[in-house]
Amino acid sequence: MEIPDIIFSLTIVVLSALIAYNWVIKPEREERRRKTEQLLAEMRHHRGARLAKAGERRDKPISAKS
Repeated sequence: MEIPDIIFSLTIVVLSALIAYNWVIKPEREERRRKTEQLLAEMRHHRGARLAKAGERRDKPISAKS
């Protein structure tokens, strides 16, 4: 092959890789990151609700067990 053919083929490969990254890989990664952030926010919310309930239970008197 000649040099221009090699340069052309490498250019096509690089462009294909850039298009695949920007149109396929990057959006999937962003969506996965968004889902992870949403899941973590839900976990924090539920953990906060559990801690509030646990605090409410501490205020109640402990019944004597026989």
